[in-house]
Amino acid sequence: MNLRYISNIPLLGLIIFISFIILAIVFYPGGTYHSPDSAGYNFFNNFLSDLGRTITHSGENNFISAFFFNNAMFLSGFLFLLFYIYLPIFFKNKPKLFIYSILGSVLGVFGSLSFLLVGLTPSDLYLKEHIFYANNIFYISFPSALIYSFVIIKTKDLPNFYGLGYFVFTITLVLYIIILEFGPNIKSEYGLSVQVTAQKFIALCFVFSTWMLAKGLKKTIDSN
Repeated sequence: MNLRYISNIPLLGLIIFISFIILAIVFYPGGTYHSPDSAGYNFFNNFLSDLGRTITHSGENNFISAFFFNNAMFLSGFLFLLFYIYLPIFFKNKPKLFIYSILGSVLGVFGSLSFLLVGLTPSDLYLKEHIFYANNIFYISFPSALIYSFVIIKTKDLPNFYGLGYFVFTITLVLYIIILEFGPNIKSEYGLSVQVTAQKFIALCFVFSTWMLAKGLKKTIDSN
């Protein structure tokens, strides 16, 4: 596959993800874990996964919001999977970095599969599976991002700025995993707000870092 096409894959994934998530928020009827009768989507009290529920916490039908959220996860997860499959091609002329990039991409593929599978397991229907895949997005993305941070910093084809940026993303993943494992429980309103806010923050970091990496690849390809 042409390298220019590879750099466009995550950009397309991000466009789908962001636009579909916004639409899912607009059409979400309302309801949080602690306040089932609340109206609309609450940024600090609704998980992103609430958008994918077939039935809201208040018992309302959530077909439209769930359609957009679950397709956002499935389609963008599939595109990220393709991106990681082809990304090592960018480093094929550097044997050692090529090997590391393959390892990073294997992990990236599994992380993308988890991303995709979240869209197939609404939390109100398959809670255990949903939590497993949702958490694995970050557990698996951490070593993948760490490896690619090293690869990008070591290669001379990309400015170190992009590798350092991806390393910052790696640190945010570690912090989020710590909150997942040791943070307050969602059974308290405070705990719910902490977990929900942390999830939003890491989601924004995920989107921004992926956009930056794709932008860096595209800029490098276009300049050659």
